[in-house]
Amino acid sequence: MVIIMQDQKETKNSQDTPLPTITYLTLNINNKKVNLLLHGMRHCNPTYLDSLKNTILNNKIDTVFIEYDDERIEYYNLNLFQKLKKYGVGGLIFSKYTPPFKLDLPEPKSEVHLILELKQYYTNLILIDKPFSEFCKYYWNNAPPFTKLLIIHSLIHFTLLEYTILQPLRLTYELLTDKYWEELEMKVQNNPEVYGHLLHQDRNEIMAKNIINHIKTNKNLKTGLVVVGSDHTPKIIHELQKQLGDENIIIR
Repeated sequence: MVIIMQDQKETKNSQDTPLPTITYLTLNINNKKVNLLLHGMRHCNPTYLDSLKNTILNNKIDTVFIEYDDERIEYYNLNLFQKLKKYGVGGLIFSKYTPPFKLDLPEPKSEVHLILELKQYYTNLILIDKPFSEFCKYYWNNAPPFTKLLIIHSLIHFTLLEYTILQPLRLTYELLTDKYWEELEMKVQNNPEVYGHLLHQDRNEIMAKNIINHIKTNKNLKTGLVVVGSDHTPKIIHELQKQLGDENIIIR
């Protein structure tokens, strides 16, 4: 049985930034009850990071489940040529938008930084997402032309960003192209084929399955925190319904 209590509306702060929706779940799997807090994020957004920190500090969390995998975390610590060799051009679209996962930063820059900084407040960190190499390969092979153009732009931008000697050229490139690429990014985000199918693929199904399997194999887990992008939240709930069966789901 899964009992879900969810505020369906996002509120806004004084800067008109949508605040995260937190969904409370109680799962009964094989006669075992586990509380889950499903925390939807906008990746690297300071408002969401503050909310996530409060969630961790104010709840007795046993396990944190997060929308990453080992490859994705490793990816951000590789140099340009290592990235290309291991993950191909399809992975480089993420380089522009996500800071490196280095633990010596003065303050959290992403939810991964924050969760690792607060590791004394929980027992286990479980990475639940699809392997990054599979994601990148599928993305590049199935992306429409305008999305591949954006990926190539990200490759150019990242190359210029990687080397200090090229910084003046990077600034000139951004000055000349940023408006155009912003419009192209909006086209990607507003295209349901790209944003829904290519970015999500079967990841929600995989993440829900990994959560359920971990609960089944860890008898001491009582309260877990699931940290995912906001767009994944309703889809993961749907996948939990499919995988656990509607007869075992109560939503309120």
